[in-house]
Amino acid sequence: IHTDFEFDGEASSFDREERLWTVRNRKKQKGKGEARKDDDDDDENDVGGCASGPPESLRARVVINAAGIHADLIQRSASSAPPPSWEARPRRGQYRIFHSLTTTTTSSSSSTSARTPRRLLTRPVQPIPTQYTKGVFVYSTLYDQIVVGPTALDQSSRTDDVPDPIVARELTAVVRRILPGLGGGTPE
Repeated sequence: IHTDFEFDGEASSFDREERLWTVRNRKKQKGKGEARKDDDDDDENDVGGCASGPPESLRARVVINAAGIHADLIQRSASSAPPPSWEARPRRGQYRIFHSLTTTTTSSSSSTSARTPRRLLTRPVQPIPTQYTKGVFVYSTLYDQIVVGPTALDQSSRTDDVPDPIVARELTAVVRRILPGLGGGTPE
């Protein structure tokens, strides 16, 4: 595994006869013919113990494209690669996290009165899934919190990750409907 390997779509290729990929490293191409600032004679600090750093290219029969939401764009950028038969469509998953997982109950015995913590939620609440989503869950964490989410909303942007205040209010309404005892629980 090479963590300092940056895919170069223009220089990479797929040989259809041999069914073999040649994947080029953009970082190695940039540094070709010039000393890279991280190159020195001290080989002890090289990642993975490889003195020369990541390779200039890799050859493989199978390449796993793990580029997430950009996977179709990465595959399309490889000039000789087969075009993707699909398009990545961004979906936003938004959560709300609440404080106040415990409430206190007063137990009276004949001579003393004690306040005992009581968990509001002991098991996850899972909705009935639809064809588009598993639904919005409500569950507790080990850190005395209640989490509601995720949503699964289609969006056009591949990079917009700003929380939507309207969705945040809807998630708050969901958790208050399921756990009315949350009381003054506030979102983090």
